[in-house]
Amino acid sequence: MPRRWRGTSSRSMQQSGRIQSSARFFDSSKWTILISSRLLPTSIDRRFVIASIGVQRSASSLPHPPGARSRGGVLSADQSVDVIVRELHDAGIEFIVVGGMAAILNGAPIVTQDVDIVPRRTPENVERLLAWLLARGAYHRFDLANRRLPPTREPLLGSGHLNLMTSIGKLDVLCELELGQGYEQLLEDTNIVDVGDSRTVRVLGLERLIAAKARAGRPKDRAVLPLLAATLDERKMR
Repeated sequence: MPRRWRGTSSRSMQQSGRIQSSARFFDSSKWTILISSRLLPTSIDRRFVIASIGVQRSASSLPHPPGARSRGGVLSADQSVDVIVRELHDAGIEFIVVGGMAAILNGAPIVTQDVDIVPRRTPENVERLLAWLLARGAYHRFDLANRRLPPTREPLLGSGHLNLMTSIGKLDVLCELELGQGYEQLLEDTNIVDVGDSRTVRVLGLERLIAAKARAGRPKDRAVLPLLAATLDERKMR
C-alpha cells in the first residue's frame, strides 16, 4: 500500500527557513544542487558532490535562491513546477511524480526546473491529460525545426517519453519510467504526499527513485545520488 505523509515542496522549504540565503547553489543544466550544512549530513563528502556536478562558478554568477521571480512577473522555475503539479491534480489526472520533483517531495535538498510524471495510460486519463496539455499550449521542446508541435493522443498511450514545454513551464511525460515500468507497476513504491490546500499526489518513493537513477547512469543522475541516499538515511534514523 502507498504510504501517506506530508511532503516538503521547494516553496514550503523556503518558507520554513530550511533554505537559507547563505546556502550555496551549483547549477548543472537541469539540476540545481543545494549544499547546506543543515541539510547535508556530515557523513557525505561535500567535495565529492561538487566534483560530481563538475561546475565551478563565482559567487556573483550563482543563481537566485528558489522562490525569486524573474522580471515581468514570470513564474520562476520552482514556482512553475508547483503550479504544474497542482493543476494536474485539479484536472483529475492520475499520475505519479518521478524525477527531481519526486526527490523534493520526498524531502531531498535539491531544486528542479521541470516536472516528470508517469501518467496512468487509460483512455479516459489520457484524454484528461491531453486536454490539459493543449489548454496550456504544450509543444515538443526538443524539435530541432522548432515547429512547436503539440502532443497527440497516440504517443501518450505508448511507452516513450514526451519532453514538453507548457505556458507555465517544462513537463516531461514518461509513459514508462523504465522498460515495462508504467503507472501500475510503480504504484506499490509510491507515497501519497500532501502538497498543500487539501491536495495529495502520488510520488515515487526514495528507494525506487535511487534505483532508477543509478540504473540510468547519466551524469546529472549520478550527481544527486549522494543527496538522495543521505535523505533516505536521515529518514530511516527518525
